[in-house]
Amino acid sequence: ARAERKTGLDALDAYAGPFRAQMERYGRLRGEVAEYVSRIASTKYEDDYRFFSEARAKRNEVREALSSYTPPAGLAAAHAQINAVVDRSIGAIDEAVSGLSRSQARGESFRNTDGWKTFMSRSEEISAAWRNAVWDKVVADERDRLNAIDDPPRPAI
Repeated sequence: ARAERKTGLDALDAYAGPFRAQMERYGRLRGEVAEYVSRIASTKYEDDYRFFSEARAKRNEVREALSSYTPPAGLAAAHAQINAVVDRSIGAIDEAVSGLSRSQARGESFRNTDGWKTFMSRSEEISAAWRNAVWDKVVADERDRLNAIDDPPRPAI
């Protein structure tokens, strides 16, 4: 039991540490986009395209890293939930670029384009999904489960 507990905890730590680091990176990337969007009305299209291209590339790096980790069996669903959020954020970035491109081509406000509206609504949905993600709780529950594995009782002499 002691060996099972140690092996399980070691595997959990080997998975959870790097995965959590990528989640934290994604959280920072979300903050960067929110900050940029708050001032986008005063930016140039070329800066917008560069920013969103980099934002997409960074999210893709996070997605690839997250996908490279193999979760312990009990964490597979929570792992997939986080991957889905990051996937949706990449799609939302693409919608933002589509809206900006249409705005530039047609001379209309980017805020009125379908792409930008989709970006904004998906961003709200992604924020809610991110807040409601259960990964940390599932990791804590798995740690508790592993820590509860008892050593066999000592034989009575």
